[in-house]
Amino acid sequence: TFGATEGAAHWRILARSILDGRPVAELQADFPVVRRMLQAAERESSSPLSPRAQISLLLASGLGILLFEPYIREATGQQDEDAWQKTRQELAALAFASAGATK
Repeated sequence: TFGATEGAAHWRILARSILDGRPVAELQADFPVVRRMLQAAERESSSPLSPRAQISLLLASGLGILLFEPYIREATGQQDEDAWQKTRQELAALAFASAGATK
């Protein structure tokens, strides 16, 4: 999700729909990207977390940053673009590390 900024409108519409109470199953019936992420985690991860927990953490972190970036930047005093990009790089590294190194 760190690279999903090009599709930010999709995620914002999805978030708004969920917040408005629409069941996710009505909005999307198949989750091919998440399925591939889960399969990769099941195959290659050495994390102590289960594959579902790993992918849930990655999705929550990435989508949280994507959807709440303006709030996070303001609240943490990172209006400077260079500082924010450094933070994003650190967060991406942390997210991938938490998913466990591949075997």
